[in-house]
Amino acid sequence: MQKKSYLKAVSALMSAALLITCVPPAVQTAPVNAAEPAPANTGEDLLKLWYNRPASQGNTILGAGAFGPTEEDNRWQQLTLPIGNSFMGANIYGEIAHERLTFNQKTLWNGGPGESRPNYNGGNKPNMSNVYEQVVSEFLKGNNSTASNLCNQLTGDRSGYGAYQSFGDIYLTYQGL
Repeated sequence: MQKKSYLKAVSALMSAALLITCVPPAVQTAPVNAAEPAPANTGEDLLKLWYNRPASQGNTILGAGAFGPTEEDNRWQQLTLPIGNSFMGANIYGEIAHERLTFNQKTLWNGGPGESRPNYNGGNKPNMSNVYEQVVSEFLKGNNSTASNLCNQLTGDRSGYGAYQSFGDIYLTYQGL
């Protein structure tokens, strides 16, 4: 009987979440790097992003070194528009006559097993199923801080864990602009 009540409660929550995501927002999106305000919303524009200048002319919030060693690292992370499907992705710079896109694909990764890391296991500790079960249990009890602290025990040595690498750049030149 308790399981049935639990399933009904979960169903109700999922239905409510689905309903909420179907309702369009009633707020106007603010323009990014705005020198002037975005055009007035007509109702159809609620989910549009407005960029009033390309990434090359935008002002980064944090200086060099915040996200990477160069100003370019900050520019692409703060000012470009990321698109993708979790398999492939790109960043759009938003230029006018000469567009630039940086792109990657999920298999382009550095790090991993090698001679310098003979016991590499993806940053995971072996035999941690009991800790995982404790994490789930604590979250279900509503003890979020305890569960979060336990999560830190699940990851092992991150040395050599790796990161996505850029596949390349695509440059598009539009004639007549």
